[in-house]
Amino acid sequence: MAAADSKRKRQELPQTPPALKRGKLKKLRKKLEQGRGTAQECYAVYGDQALASIDVRVSEGRRIRVRDVQSFLLWLLAGTGAPNWVGVRNKVLVEKVVVVFASGFLVSALDGKPELVPNVSRILGAGAEGGDGTGFHRVESLALNSSITPSSTVNALLTVPNRKKKTAADAGDFMGKPYSDDFASGKLSVPARQYALTAQQMRNNGYPMADSGMEAAASSGAGVPNVEGFRSTAREGEGGDAKSALCCERLVAMDCEMCHTKLGPELTRVTLVGDTGEVIFDRLVKPENEILNYVTEFSGITPEMLENVTTTLKEVQDEILALVDADTFLVGHSLENDLVALKLMHANCIDTALLYPHNKGPPFKFSLKSLAERYLSKQIQVSGHNPIEDARTAMELLRLKLHFGPGFGEFENDGVSICKILSGHKRCATLLDRPETLRKHAVGSASAVLCRTDEEVCKRTLNECKSSSVNFVWCNFTELYSRIDEATKASVDVDAILDSISPQNTATAGEGAGGSSIAEVLANKQKDLESCSEVVEELRALDDRIGRIHDSLPRNAALVVVSGQGNTPYVRALQHLRWRCRGVSRGGQKDAEGGQDEGQPTSLWDAKCEEHMLFSIKQAAQTICVVGVKR
Repeated sequence: MAAADSKRKRQELPQTPPALKRGKLKKLRKKLEQGRGTAQECYAVYGDQALASIDVRVSEGRRIRVRDVQSFLLWLLAGTGAPNWVGVRNKVLVEKVVVVFASGFLVSALDGKPELVPNVSRILGAGAEGGDGTGFHRVESLALNSSITPSSTVNALLTVPNRKKKTAADAGDFMGKPYSDDFASGKLSVPARQYALTAQQMRNNGYPMADSGMEAAASSGAGVPNVEGFRSTAREGEGGDAKSALCCERLVAMDCEMCHTKLGPELTRVTLVGDTGEVIFDRLVKPENEILNYVTEFSGITPEMLENVTTTLKEVQDEILALVDADTFLVGHSLENDLVALKLMHANCIDTALLYPHNKGPPFKFSLKSLAERYLSKQIQVSGHNPIEDARTAMELLRLKLHFGPGFGEFENDGVSICKILSGHKRCATLLDRPETLRKHAVGSASAVLCRTDEEVCKRTLNECKSSSVNFVWCNFTELYSRIDEATKASVDVDAILDSISPQNTATAGEGAGGSSIAEVLANKQKDLESCSEVVEELRALDDRIGRIHDSLPRNAALVVVSGQGNTPYVRALQHLRWRCRGVSRGGQKDAEGGQDEGQPTSLWDAKCEEHMLFSIKQAAQTICVVGVKR
């Protein structure tokens, strides 16, 4: 047995090269100092015990970002531009890089309770204080944002952005011909109907619907409107589904403007445009109730415009129902607001606010103005809202998406998988993750290893660490973040918190009394979350797995541990609580992001609550990256 172990150890070490002459040795040393050469040449110069080492150059107070980590990985394995925050001595010796995505890793535990993470503390050793005793360093980093989900961070880390984003300028005259011509040509990768919202998407985003799922959506806080008195574009006995996949869809873009009356927002103007941008319907509408605020800066409606208008909501409904049938695909930005204002229900909707998803993920949405500037290279809403301009812009965004295909405008897909780049440099990659990540990023020569649990990820990663043919190993541990998410949802029950605050105390205890109570409740709950037994147990398990992976690495292999984001579920819960405290009115005027205007803050959410939220946002964004080379 001892002889076998000795033979194995000799095989792991690089073969000692023959002695080099002084001139040749000098040339090779200079070549290596310039960052060129091979691993064998490095061993020839420095001996078979040569080591690579990392030098972190992050100035005090600076935090690196996800893209900085990505550039480091590409530099190590693909020889792209060197990052400015880190250097590697004898870089050619690093032929394997293992990335551990430890989503939700508690930085507070590493700082205040290192006994909970003994393996990570051991790996850092003197390197935690900026030394190089273990060859590993702790680098302070920033999450993409404070409410993001791990999947978005994973996609940002594994997707190398395109240097030049496609815009309308790259599409030619994409609005010059009717959609039917593009459909008939067969050049479209997918037809427009593929972008229509599903029933679940409509429920989640508050579209007026008449099905039995309304109650469930309302109870989940989706803000579904009461559809009593609403009319439907579907005729009696029709389901409102598109006719046939072989038939060309009819596309109509819509935008509405509203003014405020005693009953809230009421319709004052509605516009429909066709698939080439031509106006097919434009009407001013007289609200049933007296107008209290024309909100001209948002609606573009003035008292003079409505002075002689007698058209009623019912008359406009009749005209629209004559133009739009159940099979028409309505296009708009946050179209649910327009349908609520019109008191109409329609099944086939394409929403550009969802067609071009926000990089922060739901519930965030890009405004129509920002999408127009980014993808159409044009300015809209310069002097207020114009429904013709807004409806036409929504149609242009859809036609542009149809022209370039499904990947266009998708944040996660707006680039190339890092595995594809590594394949081009003859580097082999293995991804150990869940199905969603593997489908998107296991491309080129990359191997996909489907894992259902974190323990399975760990065991299979240990095998990949031993393989000399694999240069890049990606392993994603998700169970800690899931425990944090579950604990947050169980602890921060918005309804229970609001019920626990007495309305009488809020009214009589003085300014901010109710808000102070909520702030105190939240501070206690945040402390409880960090000491939750399920979270602590999962943190210990994650630390153990990181330690096992580190110990299995061969010499001169690089290990990068990325914590991704902190307790972002808690931040999302706080955002929802603030929204509830401020009494957001469903169906309010569209704000700049395509959402709703918030009502005036109540005494429930005061400066102490805001201070606690800002602290939590900052804490959730502060992450770490452990980086080093095994010795």
